Amino acid sequence: MAYTPELSSQASAILRRLAWFYGQPMTKTLEQIVIEFAKQRAQKRPGAVCSKCRDNSRCEGCVFGSQNQF
Repeated sequence: MAYTPELSSQASAILRRLAWFYGQPMTKTLEQIVIEFAKQRAQKRPGAVCSKCRDNSRCEGCVFGSQNQF
């Protein structure tokens, strides 16, 4: 990963507790949260993210692509 986001203390505490709940590292928990959130948004507003995307090198398999809906 090229960029490591900094979380607020509140967000970090929430993530830590979720990771404890799921019995896995915070990094794995955060990854699953991001993917699930993206899937939900892609279903509600197909194409919305694609219209603003600046990286067309990964369209195949992208959760936001209309042809890749889960």
